[in-house]
Amino acid sequence: MKYTCSRCLYDTTIPNITFDEHGICNYCHLHDSLEIQYPSEKQGFSILQNIAKRIKHAGKGKKFDCIVGVSGGCDSSYLLYIAKELMGLRPLAVHFDNTWNTELSTQNMHNIVKKLNVPLEIYTVDAQEYDDIYKAFLKSGVADIESPTDIALASVLNRVADKHNVKYVLEGHNFRTEGISPLGWLYMDNRYIESVHAKFGTLPLITYPRMPLHTQLYWMMRRIRKIRPLWYLSYNKEEIKQFLMNSNDAIPKANITILCGLAVNVSPVPDAMFGNLKLRWGKNPLFYSNSMIRNINYETGQITLNEDIEKENFPDLKISYVFRFNSVQFLLLCWNKKSNKIEQNRTVLRCQYPYYLMNEAESRAVLPICTDELNYHRFDHIHVRWDGLFEVGLMRKYASGGNYKYKELYERAWKEEEKKIKDEHSH
Repeated sequence: MKYTCSRCLYDTTIPNITFDEHGICNYCHLHDSLEIQYPSEKQGFSILQNIAKRIKHAGKGKKFDCIVGVSGGCDSSYLLYIAKELMGLRPLAVHFDNTWNTELSTQNMHNIVKKLNVPLEIYTVDAQEYDDIYKAFLKSGVADIESPTDIALASVLNRVADKHNVKYVLEGHNFRTEGISPLGWLYMDNRYIESVHAKFGTLPLITYPRMPLHTQLYWMMRRIRKIRPLWYLSYNKEEIKQFLMNSNDAIPKANITILCGLAVNVSPVPDAMFGNLKLRWGKNPLFYSNSMIRNINYETGQITLNEDIEKENFPDLKISYVFRFNSVQFLLLCWNKKSNKIEQNRTVLRCQYPYYLMNEAESRAVLPICTDELNYHRFDHIHVRWDGLFEVGLMRKYASGGNYKYKELYERAWKEEEKKIKDEHSH
């Protein structure tokens, strides 16, 4: 009897499928376990930054610290952007040309490496030889005729990594968007490619980059590691396409508002207590509409907290982000394009929050301090400019004699530890 998973489309025709008491298949459970093992959003980005540190350390003193396969498609183009811009790596882009590239994909590939200033190496197989491989797979009737390309790409990436003594290869696979292939649906290795071609092909394999078992073992001994950064990031292909296609468009959009301010630690707690992160980001920050402090008695120093904290709700706000780069904090708000409330919202932002609203015609700006004792470390909480916490921070500092002794000692020890680590790894 045919039975279908209560959650996905897989049924009993799928090899090795099993179901739990709720009718959910083992492939759905596998996907859920991957979601837990490879979180996205803030936690995933933090993990990715730690991976970047390991890659940089392994690539110290080398021309490149990672290899990135590129095809001119959306996934590999975005992966190269992540490697260069988000992870701060020195990638070498590598392309396997099976002579079936479209003109558009070739143009995309050269545009992205030029834009990111990343070197590109191309391995091109003989056209007639690869056509013969495709014909052999079509004649054989096997399910996946792209297996030769997958094997060849993996072989070329490992060859280039070995040539440049690079220990990391970044791959563009994403289980969230590509799913999980059932066991038994896909089988491929070097012997499989050779056996199909030997039976149905006519030309010898001379330029095709094979990957026999002894070569795989050699690369394993060389400890060439594969990393899949897209597993740690939220990924919407349509949004990514728009981002990649419009990366050269510097014209501000009418439905996007950007504010910026200086993030200064005015609290007695040093940065090192929270990991001393230089880059932070968050989605949909919380905008307060009133102060957290109801009253400050300047004679006694008594502070009365506001028990009725309210959230500011902006009409037609689609999505918002907060970014912190070192000491500069940015707010990015995207409005509904058809909204007639955008100017009203911008007026509220300009008057209510201690940020500078960036304008198209201006090239310079004086940035106000946008953080207080609390939201410097909870940077995704946006306080109003008249919030009493700004004054509380100054009062606390003056009461301690104008400085925070514990904070200064801790920061001095942190800098000494950073110097010690740097000296250990610089030799």
